[in-house]
Amino acid sequence: CEFGRHDSPRRRSAAEKILLSDQGGAIGLLTTSRPVFSNSNFLVNRVFFEQAFYPLANGEAPRLGDIIQRTKNRSLNGVNNRNFILLGDPSMRLAYPDYGIDITQVNGRPADGDADTIQALREITLSGSILNGEGGRVTTFNGTLTAALYDNASTKQTLGNPPNNTPMNYAVRDNLLFRGQATVQDGQFSFTFVLPRNIDYQKGVGRLHLYASDPAQHVDAQGVNEGLIVSGSQVTSLDFAPPALRLFVNDTTFQAGGTTHPDPVLVVLTEDDNGINLSQSQVGQSLRGQVDEGEEFPLSEFYVAMPNDFGKGIIQYPLFDLEEGLHTVRVHAFDVYNNGATSELPFIVTSRGEIALEQVLNYPNPFSRSTTFRFAHNRAGDPLSVSVQVYSSQGQLVRALEWEVVEGTSLVDGLDWDGNDDQGLPLQSGLYLYKIFVKSEIDQVYTEATNRLVVIK
Repeated sequence: CEFGRHDSPRRRSAAEKILLSDQGGAIGLLTTSRPVFSNSNFLVNRVFFEQAFYPLANGEAPRLGDIIQRTKNRSLNGVNNRNFILLGDPSMRLAYPDYGIDITQVNGRPADGDADTIQALREITLSGSILNGEGGRVTTFNGTLTAALYDNASTKQTLGNPPNNTPMNYAVRDNLLFRGQATVQDGQFSFTFVLPRNIDYQKGVGRLHLYASDPAQHVDAQGVNEGLIVSGSQVTSLDFAPPALRLFVNDTTFQAGGTTHPDPVLVVLTEDDNGINLSQSQVGQSLRGQVDEGEEFPLSEFYVAMPNDFGKGIIQYPLFDLEEGLHTVRVHAFDVYNNGATSELPFIVTSRGEIALEQVLNYPNPFSRSTTFRFAHNRAGDPLSVSVQVYSSQGQLVRALEWEVVEGTSLVDGLDWDGNDDQGLPLQSGLYLYKIFVKSEIDQVYTEATNRLVVIK
């Protein structure tokens, strides 16, 4: 009740700590400075969300101060009104989008306001436009759109705080059916997908979330569509082939059995003619992962289909605090026809305080004119300083090479050498040793490895 009490010089409230944190925190808080009650909390929260997205009289987006002023004036009377405050900059605006997004066609037919029915296992094509405040198409907008379609709303129930509070029912949309991307050109876009078999067959309205960005102009757009009825099925073809899965850790250069740090990212590339089932409505047929024999974790919310290609997709799921040693990650996936596939990937976790090098080599080897160095490591994502020192069989340093790797992938490749010594002269035929030094620019930790190369003239 006093989460944001801020007028005591002897103590700092949790809200103040969040606002002042240099490790994240919040840009501002609508919080409480004195005891409040659940009914007033409900009123304030409801009006806040009504006002947060309501423009000012001049058409501009409201500032935080505008939102709090209108919230308090429209929700509570009396002294209890004083207990709700804004901790933050009242002149700041939230990250509102610059433009809106509208769906204009469903399967080539105008979306004229009447709800369109989309059915399971049917291929759906949605087209739309980026709109300005006057409803006109923004022809200068070029970028990428991300679309997420959710199933009909389902009813959930709160736990209720005993002994006096009773459980309360509420509606939520948490069953994702599709997430994909499309190219936006001249303010227009179109994308296609197949609705999965596992939908809520009770007739209801789905919700489509749309977000687009134009990085060249640093502008974005957002929209929501509730004009799609999700119901029934329409089988136009048969599919008995399971999806293809390719698993990696951190990036797609990772190889099975490679090393990584304790907080890697699971990367999964999927491919299927009709797309991946993201619905979690049927137990055992959802997209999920598992590390060793641990608890399974859902992956649907981390999946997105590739731009303009619903048959291919990618999952990027962060893993945390893995113990050092050998692990196996396992992914179960189903296509929209519920054909299932499972894939596994072994990997080794090493301490974040060290750099582990593997597969240190050069190719071709032997070589006559030039060669390329490469290595695998456990510091994917770190900027790296790499140097190679080449020695003759008598121990004389003949060439020192250096590279800067801006964002190191799991497998660093393409470190080319022309085969000349420090004077620019070609090396003579023979056996040479080389040392490779790798340093992370994040924490200055470094390591080295040694190998041999052969020059043949």
